[in-house]
Amino acid sequence: MPHVAAFAEQHLGEWQGMNRAAFIASRPVGSHWFADIAEPAPGGESFMDLYNRARAAIKRITVEQAGRDVIAVAHGGTIKAAVGLALGGQPDKGLAFDIDNCSVTRLDHFASADVSNWRLPMVNQQPWIADSRHAAMHQPAGPEVVPETKLA
Repeated sequence: MPHVAAFAEQHLGEWQGMNRAAFIASRPVGSHWFADIAEPAPGGESFMDLYNRARAAIKRITVEQAGRDVIAVAHGGTIKAAVGLALGGQPDKGLAFDIDNCSVTRLDHFASADVSNWRLPMVNQQPWIADSRHAAMHQPAGPEVVPETKLA
């Protein structure tokens, strides 16, 4: 599987490694992401930077692999960028989705000489959710998660 550098997560610069709960509490209420989509992290990049590089790679791969299945493994921000592209090039709309670790998102591309459309049959599907052996994975990641201390 080739490595596609454009699919790397947003470079968070000085925000990288900060306590997630404290950082989110310091940001404006109602934000879907770390900042406004055009605001770069100090010493890093904005979500639009991520969106633009991911969009260019997705468009290139879509042409190169037309008619074939493509499987990509990526971070949540990159997947949100892909969802924004599939929603008609609206990166801010992609940010409204939760993308959990190890979840599955499927985007289908349909094209003809006159039409190029995306369909989103699933976003953030969690295949482990039906298996009780994976109960610890039933929680979304984030500061609101409080680990349970049950002993078997």
